[in-house]
Amino acid sequence: FTTKVSRLHNNNNKKMESIIPEALQMPVSILGQALLAFCVYYALFIVVWLWFHIDCFAFAVYSKDKKWKKTPEANAAMFSSPETMDFVFVRHGESTWNVTFNRSKNPIFFIPRLLDAAFKEIRLAIGGKQDSWFIDSPLSDLGLKQAADLRKFLNDNKDSADLGETIKVMLGESDTKRSTLVTSNLRRAISTGLLGLYDRLRLKKDKILIHSALQEISTNPDTMAITPPVTLPVASWVDKRYKDVDLDSAHKNCLDSAMHYGNKRIEGNGQQRMLEFLDWAFDNQDLGTLVCFGHSLYFRAMFREFLPESSTFIGKNKKMKNGAAVKVTVQRKTIDGKNYYRMVESDIKTVYAGFE
Repeated sequence: FTTKVSRLHNNNNKKMESIIPEALQMPVSILGQALLAFCVYYALFIVVWLWFHIDCFAFAVYSKDKKWKKTPEANAAMFSSPETMDFVFVRHGESTWNVTFNRSKNPIFFIPRLLDAAFKEIRLAIGGKQDSWFIDSPLSDLGLKQAADLRKFLNDNKDSADLGETIKVMLGESDTKRSTLVTSNLRRAISTGLLGLYDRLRLKKDKILIHSALQEISTNPDTMAITPPVTLPVASWVDKRYKDVDLDSAHKNCLDSAMHYGNKRIEGNGQQRMLEFLDWAFDNQDLGTLVCFGHSLYFRAMFREFLPESSTFIGKNKKMKNGAAVKVTVQRKTIDGKNYYRMVESDIKTVYAGFE
């Protein structure tokens, strides 16, 4: 057997020598070995990572988070004299997961990004920190800039004829409408809220309520929360090095974790969380307009679920941009003890950035 393998190896070497010029044989060989080493290293990293995060693996394999039967569309007659409530959806800035997987897929750029992310994940794990590049991925440096851009836009456009009143509601400066800040329990949404509405939080001593029902709809590890239930999240290593705002202090003083019940259930799905959130919102209308910091797939699912099937609204097929803000009005009608919801397409207004 050993003799046969040796002959095969020699034959392959001869073939390579006949195809590749002698001057290139060593660089090609080194490149091949480096590629093999990368594959082995990354495979080993995945195995070890999944071993330590078996909950993420189980959720990715067994969860039906993105699968449900759409609620039958209610006819217009059912919604005579409905309850109404306003929401402002704000998508988080770019996350570290987005940096690795959502930028260029060209191997020349993707493989170095993947290696860099793996090394950072190992370093965070060895450091024993409640942090991760992949799980509950935090804002990237660009994501922090996008949240800061939102902050600047809101402060610069309070007197806009078209958007001024909505912006004042978001900033808590409206003379006629109250508002409450609510966020998903995932770190990138939390940091976007803390930075984007920092001036409101600082000046009015306000807090953002963390609500588990806003958790992103997906089976990916970046949509799994690492913060224990009813616990304040810890600022990520990216947040802590941000200079313009003390995000570490903001995490400790500007958040309310009373509605953070922990991770989404493996047997649940996104529709259940959307309905749970809307039930809670309409049962607490004294909170006023809800400014919701959340996620692209969650908000897109809201548009798909509660706009009429005949609607061609862009948000049913396109994601909101990172840092974007969109105002919506939702109606509720309770019939025989069951709550029905729908969005009013004519009342949807893009406040900032819009859709991809």
